[in-house]
Amino acid sequence: MNPEIEFDARCPGCGEVRLAGDQLWLVLTSGETADYFAFRCPRCRALVHCTVDSETADLLAEMLAVEELEVPEEALEQHRGDVLTEDDLIDFGAGLARADYLAAAALPPAA
Repeated sequence: MNPEIEFDARCPGCGEVRLAGDQLWLVLTSGETADYFAFRCPRCRALVHCTVDSETADLLAEMLAVEELEVPEEALEQHRGDVLTEDDLIDFGAGLARADYLAAAALPPAA
């Protein structure tokens, strides 16, 4: 990490901003998730992520603080079926509050 190096980066809200090397960090991810560098915009304070290819990541790793992020395989799985809604969670919580809920859930469906 070198605070004397300066970078020009683009904030989606403010446009181009100039940052010192200690204002950015590189995030190296595992699996198929893209590596990126991140910074907090000095103007609007938004947290900005910019994806980078492996060659750029290698170059930036020599100049920036590096964070290694382990993404569990489960997070990258494709999911099917209905999306769990807020109402589903409320119903589930209400069901857990009833003492007979778990016993009823363990019984086979009525024929």
